Amino acid sequence: MSKIETVCPFCKTPILVEKNSFGVSAHGLNKIQCSHCSKRWEEDLSETGSLAKSAPAPSSGMAAVRQRLIELGKVVDDYIARQAATRPGSSRVAAIKSKKRPF
Repeated sequence: MSKIETVCPFCKTPILVEKNSFGVSAHGLNKIQCSHCSKRWEEDLSETGSLAKSAPAPSSGMAAVRQRLIELGKVVDDYIARQAATRPGSSRVAAIKSKKRPF
């Protein structure tokens, strides 16, 4: 097992904890008890530190999904414009033609 240094959020004392799979919560966080103040908390003890808590870098797969959603949005906007055009006297036609959402 690897030992990782962390800081108690209560007493701000640096402590050395052993990372193991036995003291893991349902959320995947390690259960830690301070040896100085005896208080308990849960923390991610990954080797990357606080970077593990940040969002992952966007992948090319996510970029493809985002592009597909943009295309789908354009299809929906065109559909709404066609539906509004078939209803005579609709006040939404002008809003759709100007690319402003009426809602």
